[in-house]
Amino acid sequence: MYMLGDVPEYKEIDELHFTEATEIRNYQDECKNKGLDLFKEWFWNLWD
Repeated sequence: MYMLGDVPEYKEIDELHFTEATEIRNYQDECKNKGLDLFKEWFWNLWD
């Protein structure tokens, strides 16, 4: 079984896709962490 990166014509596209997917995943994690930090900071104000 071959993967997209095994074909020379598509190797660059596969690497670009992997790079972009990694950047998006890191951005999502960063946003999640910021959101949880804000929630921890303001939780008791929301509770009242």
